[in-house]
Amino acid sequence: MVLALGGTGGAVAGSLITSKQIKNNTITSADIKNKTISKDDLAASALPRAGAKGPAGPAGPAGAAGPAGPAGAAGVQGPAGPITGTLPSGVTLRGAFYFTESTGSPAGISSTTDISLGLRIPDMLPVTVVYAGATKPEECTGTVWVPTATPGHMCVYVANSYGYVEDSLQVLAQGLPDSPDSSGALEQWISPAGGLIEATTDGADVHRLRGVWAVTAP
Repeated sequence: MVLALGGTGGAVAGSLITSKQIKNNTITSADIKNKTISKDDLAASALPRAGAKGPAGPAGPAGAAGPAGPAGAAGVQGPAGPITGTLPSGVTLRGAFYFTESTGSPAGISSTTDISLGLRIPDMLPVTVVYAGATKPEECTGTVWVPTATPGHMCVYVANSYGYVEDSLQVLAQGLPDSPDSSGALEQWISPAGGLIEATTDGADVHRLRGVWAVTAP
């Protein structure tokens, strides 16, 4: 009997155990030897699909700053800003003037008006007076409609003069170069901030004088 039992036990232990002898859901991870399951042992549905991405991992630390890139191309030139202060070289200022005396005023009265420059000219500049119909010098070839002056010069264009002594109009610079705060004045010059226009009445009953001017920075 002992031999028979021993023979039977050996036959059972040596027989193949199939899935029929294993109860469902009884084999656990502890029953499987580590690193013995390969992907060939798994169903296709249990394998990861090609191209599938897992969840993103945590962000890594910031890397070191790279070298500076090359300088970019120059941008488009912007519009010119407003002109303030001193009149730039070659730029022209223009203005108009008018003065009169009351009817019946006697001869010999000096009528005056001012020339106020919106921008300061760099220095005192010479002045040329051009009367209507007279030959124009090369530094004053403009018109009453479009007064001009060459750089470094001021031109006064007389449009109408009645009741004033012919050729009596003059421009007076205020102050003197060697004494800028003095009350002195230079005839036919314009000072950096402006000056005066003056003319003398004759014996007519009506007195009117008007015109325009232009000054261009040297």
